[in-house]
Amino acid sequence: MRKFAWVLLCAVVAACSGEVSSRRPPAAEFLLAAGDSTYWIRSSVDGIRVRSAPILLTLADNRFYEVFIDDDLHDFEQASFANARVWGRDITRHDSLLVFEDSTVAREAKAWIRRHPQAVPINPSDINPDTDPPTMVSDDIEVLDVHGPWLTIGHTLDVDVSGRTAHQHRRTNRVVDVRNGTPGSIRTLFGNVEAVRIEQAARQALAALKDSVERSTDERSMAARRTLASFAFDSLSFGLTDIDRTPAITFLVPGTGEEGEPLSIYLPPLKASQPAWWNMVQETLPQWNADSTELTWQHRLYDVFARPTDDGEQLVIELVNREPAQAPRRWAIATVPSPTYQLIALDKAPLDSATRVALAKAFDQSSVLNGRIQRATYERFISPEFWLRMVHWRVPSRGKHERSSCCANARRVCRPSRAGPSPIHRMPARTYDRHADSATNVKPLPPPPQLRVRQFPARRAQSACA
Repeated sequence: MRKFAWVLLCAVVAACSGEVSSRRPPAAEFLLAAGDSTYWIRSSVDGIRVRSAPILLTLADNRFYEVFIDDDLHDFEQASFANARVWGRDITRHDSLLVFEDSTVAREAKAWIRRHPQAVPINPSDINPDTDPPTMVSDDIEVLDVHGPWLTIGHTLDVDVSGRTAHQHRRTNRVVDVRNGTPGSIRTLFGNVEAVRIEQAARQALAALKDSVERSTDERSMAARRTLASFAFDSLSFGLTDIDRTPAITFLVPGTGEEGEPLSIYLPPLKASQPAWWNMVQETLPQWNADSTELTWQHRLYDVFARPTDDGEQLVIELVNREPAQAPRRWAIATVPSPTYQLIALDKAPLDSATRVALAKAFDQSSVLNGRIQRATYERFISPEFWLRMVHWRVPSRGKHERSSCCANARRVCRPSRAGPSPIHRMPARTYDRHADSATNVKPLPPPPQLRVRQFPARRAQSACA
């Protein structure tokens, strides 16, 4: 009888331990880029921990690089110059490299100073934000997407010089190597044969679009015809994107409006053959389900799902175990701004101590520079459910049309931050600017809401003419 009781007790204990084990999330660690932040998510028997920071990180050659933008500002009574630059920083080596800069602003500033040797720089506190000087030269940079070492940026240049009849306003896309600043071309990325095919297809698409506008008789086409001649194909004005996790190219054709304003035509994305360097990039990209209502990143022992909220502005991130001995179960991790861009698994190969320390330091520094700290923790398993504890602090949000400090110094009107994709952009604009206040896009991490799922169009290809 005692032996029977002992066997029964062991069976009950084993069953209970199996049930408790099934309630624990699978071991996982990864970086998720969403909205204007990167989320460092770790799951273990102690629970799920989430940390976010306004930082853009990418993995190239097994090294992490931080991408950020700064501004070089020079203000005078009769002129204002603002030059944006893109930097890449190897977080373990602590050195930054200038990967993109347009020399136009610096060249115009030097020429203007030579013509006005008596000009004295203005103290930023003395600038009247309601008046603009007669000479204003500035450029603006937006990080549009990142695929491994290749960074896609949008660059806008505005040159208005007093006494000069011709003004310059131009918008282009560029691809640069975050490791060394090498400009990317179709030949560099995909080889000569594929470059000839892609560029020929893009030129044919542009010619077909122009022909369609010429033959159309509606009012919008008649207005477009007046500026159609200004659109000239630029083989370097393109961005990297993906269609169903395969590489694709989106060309931006720059043009000029009747009043000199920059215009753009986004050609339909063109699929490219998959080069060897894309294999590592493909692992970071999500897979759409059949009805385009959910994103999935697959791992050997777990999956990560992203489900849109009812308004489509946020995504609920969930972790799902894939262990054969356990029934599939989902754990809600966080609610993040949409869209998501990439997921870098940190548990595929164990992180060395130096890289882990460098990642933590990069998150700390980015949060301090931006004035925002956000951490969340799912506590160790103590009941059938995990409880969420969060510490969240951020600076007050600015008004929609209020200038940030950097733009006030340059006397430039800052565009309000975009919560979603631009209507004419295939890739939503993302500005990872250490000087900008992006806290307005930060959302707390509440428990997951009841979802009424609808189609979420992020990362879907589209083209338009502006």
